[in-house]
Amino acid sequence: MRWPAKRVEGVYASIVRSEAVQSIEGQRRDMIAACYTNPNWDGKDNAEKRKEYIRDINKHFNSAITRIYYPKGTPEETQEIDWDNPFFAAHKREIARTNELFRNMQGERPIGEILAERSNGHREIDQLEA
Repeated sequence: MRWPAKRVEGVYASIVRSEAVQSIEGQRRDMIAACYTNPNWDGKDNAEKRKEYIRDINKHFNSAITRIYYPKGTPEETQEIDWDNPFFAAHKREIARTNELFRNMQGERPIGEILAERSNGHREIDQLEA
């Protein structure tokens, strides 16, 4: 059975989105865990600041996840990324990689070409390691 190209591209897009969301969720979990393990946040003075920090983390991560599912966003959401924001600054490389995958997914390059390029890259790495 041969699947139509649109269906294959839809499955590929779904997989890329799922992997991106899993990566972001893992980063969120790690940052919140780090916040709770950092002794600087303990004490009465920083209890409210920690809550505010975690709220900000969740807000930014939720925004990033929304962007994965709606890359063009609504007119209110389409704004330039603030690279001074610690969330985006720390993940600039991951965001660039995800943007490249989405550009490829949106038809700039055929999926077969992308997958062939990746498999060639993996073969070259395997040959270097051997």
